[in-house]
Amino acid sequence: MIRHILIRVLILLFLSALSVLIGLVVWDPQRPCGLGDGLFYLKWFAQFYVLWILGLLLELYSLHKRAKPRLKNCNLIMIFSLLLFLVLFSNFLEKQPCY
Repeated sequence: MIRHILIRVLILLFLSALSVLIGLVVWDPQRPCGLGDGLFYLKWFAQFYVLWILGLLLELYSLHKRAKPRLKNCNLIMIFSLLLFLVLFSNFLEKQPCY
């Protein structure tokens, strides 16, 4: 079970680093609205996290079919924690002013 969680956390860290790299490539400091701050990177994180949640849901279904309840519960915890992160930060991102 520890190996299962470790693999998912490493993939999540890889996706986070990839989203920062993509954010650095498309970042334009001349644009208005302050896109150079950390909120810009959170938008990329959110896109990768949605893909990650879909992958976890597919794996959750296969674990349910193979009758592995402990691994299935670990995936559920990861899915709900990522959804909580997305809900909290999407609400925060919508309230940012654009000057």
